[in-house]
Amino acid sequence: MDPRIAPVLAAQRALLAPVAFGGGLDGAEWAVDVTRAVRAVAGCDHTLFLLPTEGALRVYSADTDPAVGRAFEAAAAGAWGEDPTRPDDLLSAAAGVRQRAGAGAYHERDLAPRAAVERSPFFQEALAPYGLRHVMGIAVPLPDGREFSVAAFYERPDAAGFTDATLADLSLLVPAFDAGVRAYLRYGPEATARRSGFTAAVDALGTATLV
Repeated sequence: MDPRIAPVLAAQRALLAPVAFGGGLDGAEWAVDVTRAVRAVAGCDHTLFLLPTEGALRVYSADTDPAVGRAFEAAAAGAWGEDPTRPDDLLSAAAGVRQRAGAGAYHERDLAPRAAVERSPFFQEALAPYGLRHVMGIAVPLPDGREFSVAAFYERPDAAGFTDATLADLSLLVPAFDAGVRAYLRYGPEATARRSGFTAAVDALGTATLV
């Protein structure tokens, strides 16, 4: 058996966890488990899971300094409209490319010219200081412009895993990621909160009608 198959299958199982566990799944645990599994497929130095919530983008990782996630969240706020005082043209442009492409695997060369990447405040503040210099990954964009994404970062462009073969392996994870995201949106914490809010509103309406 090809030694690359086992990590791909393990990553597919991790990505599909929301389908298996439904409303009992913790989003943060899912994200951390996914970063471990995708790192084994990608052979990268760092893996981040970008999890959109109602209030902001949340970044999770099993292998990266938590400061990276905080810096990423702050820098990304402008790209998703959460903090218009912190816009970042690179992030906005990259998100637009992925939005138009739909669910799939991506490589940094498809997102922006390298010179534009290195000029970006996001790259300079949130990525380069931590060794996150080159990226590929998988993404599932949402209709509102946000996205679920797992990003595999490499410190060097000649890293053994930073290849088209790895990109092909990542593309095998996309159907599982898409199904996992759909299940998470249907059964996850935000969906539960929305249902609770709706139920409370209906109860209040019923009480008001009776009064």
